[in-house]
Amino acid sequence: MKSDEIRSAISKLKEINSIILKLAPSIRAAAFDILAPLFFEESITLTDKGSKTGKKQVSQISTANQEKFFTSFDLTKPSDNVMLIVAWLYSQYGKFPISRTMLEEQASKTGLTIPERPDKTMVVKKAKGKNLFHKQGKGWQLTVSGESYVKETFNVKKGKIPLQQEDNE
Repeated sequence: MKSDEIRSAISKLKEINSIILKLAPSIRAAAFDILAPLFFEESITLTDKGSKTGKKQVSQISTANQEKFFTSFDLTKPSDNVMLIVAWLYSQYGKFPISRTMLEEQASKTGLTIPERPDKTMVVKKAKGKNLFHKQGKGWQLTVSGESYVKETFNVKKGKIPLQQEDNE
């Protein structure tokens, strides 16, 4: 690590510390777990204190900034990029039917390469022998297995932003 990076990290930690000191002692550890990823743009590995195995757990990747989210993954297969877009949409809006048009628009915005028929990718996509999507109206919606897959693979939480559907989809 370069000395500039070390100084920057120390500065960020001191700023986090000044915030945490104002909080009740019982919530300081949880507050650090929440604040650290916000101050350090990259994903940070934190020890899962509640785990009986003592394994480390990677903190949530921030979905607050769309560009940072998409650039934090280095995927080469177009079908994996479809799943990355689905993960982003899930992290924002939760579970809803995703149309081919929506995937193509998101791929265009982010510069990701996706298959010519991303909806066909969703038809056949499976994990552990289970379908990740099912047909819902004009789109494809994550199944329970699909939600688990997206959460585990892309480390996102279910979003709660209301989705405004357009009539032309």
